[in-house]
Amino acid sequence: MVRVSWSTIATGADQGYNVLKLFNIDYKEQTSTTWITTETLVYDSSSTFTYDVTGLSSNTTYDFRVSADNGYGRGPDQTVFASDETHE
Repeated sequence: MVRVSWSTIATGADQGYNVLKLFNIDYKEQTSTTWITTETLVYDSSSTFTYDVTGLSSNTTYDFRVSADNGYGRGPDQTVFASDETHE
């Protein structure tokens, strides 16, 4: 299990299409080019978020990224961090 954490400065106070709606959490093995979307979280006006990614292979290094969706669609991906080897 790896805990992914991130924060946002969005307040949700904007009106219309600018309102933050979802976060997408993706991961991949560091040697792979294929990203896997593990979860989509509904934005709840918090400023700090965490998500536990489970089911990972032992002794494997992963990259994680998060993106946000608003009324205009999915925003750019942000790398949260590259993990050390997992030990599940």
